[in-house]
Amino acid sequence: MKRTLVFLFIVISIIALGETYLRNPLDIPLEITGYFGEYRQYKSQDNPAHFHKGMDLSTAGKTGAEVLSPANSYVASLVVNDPVYGTRLTLVLPGVRDYFNNENGIKVIFAHLESVGDLTTEAGRKLNVIYRKLLSEFGTNYVEARFHPDEIAFKTGDTVAYSGDTGGVAPHLHVEIRDISEKVLLNPGLYFNFPKKSTEIQIIAIKAGGKEYKFDGKTVEMTSYSPLAVRARVLSRHYISPKKISLWIEGKLVYQIDFENYFFIDETTKVNEVYMNSTPSDYWFKLRSSENLSMITVNNWNEEDLSSPKTAKIVVEDHWGNTLEKTFNIVMRR
Repeated sequence: MKRTLVFLFIVISIIALGETYLRNPLDIPLEITGYFGEYRQYKSQDNPAHFHKGMDLSTAGKTGAEVLSPANSYVASLVVNDPVYGTRLTLVLPGVRDYFNNENGIKVIFAHLESVGDLTTEAGRKLNVIYRKLLSEFGTNYVEARFHPDEIAFKTGDTVAYSGDTGGVAPHLHVEIRDISEKVLLNPGLYFNFPKKSTEIQIIAIKAGGKEYKFDGKTVEMTSYSPLAVRARVLSRHYISPKKISLWIEGKLVYQIDFENYFFIDETTKVNEVYMNSTPSDYWFKLRSSENLSMITVNNWNEEDLSSPKTAKIVVEDHWGNTLEKTFNIVMRR
């Protein structure tokens, strides 16, 4: 119930304040190549499997795209040689609404940057000098510089950095939004205007009791102890994760995974409660969990009687509001 109330509060806050988006951080059309909440796994033991904490934006396979301040902002921190983020810049946007806490002020993180600062503004020049000094003094070592709120300030549209491929990734811009206390990760889709686009949503199979079903008319047989999962993904230019997965049984919403709004930072590594046997481009979503996670917005399994076959459907929705559903029959075997 608490998760539902928070979700409704966010929706009401957005409606009340009007759908006003921030200035795009790139001067090219925004294209999502990695979605908020996606399954991520790195080989490093220091960075285990986790939910993707932001969105990845295409830079057309190139480095050096101007990264722009989305609103009036000031620099909170600069990190160089982070093993995951590469070069990372954190801005505070003091006049932008935090929809979760219903107060002004959010943090925006830009990562995998090629360089930081710019010569066209005084703030950009100052930041660039500090960035180059950190590289000179610390070389390839990890280092973080923190700033006072009145130290380096940018105006909306000022160039704050240039996109890159640091952190051992292909060229792109990672954008992450946090509350000021850095306890909550907010979906960048709440703040940036991603143009409506056509996608191909794929609902490929359901897995239950160790058996895979292909929506071919066979009744899905589950047990009280075996996992139930659906394989689903969204083909944009790349495969990305859906925004929402819903399981309906006899017209009732029984289970829902929803990345539309937020999740807590301390939930980041609990990814295996939502995904199973997944990769960063192919996803199996669990349709049952005992964990009380913020992205599991509906969990009504205790109210279901599946002693006889029931009609069910899976509904998958992408970031742009496109949906696809698949129907099947389901029964609980003892």
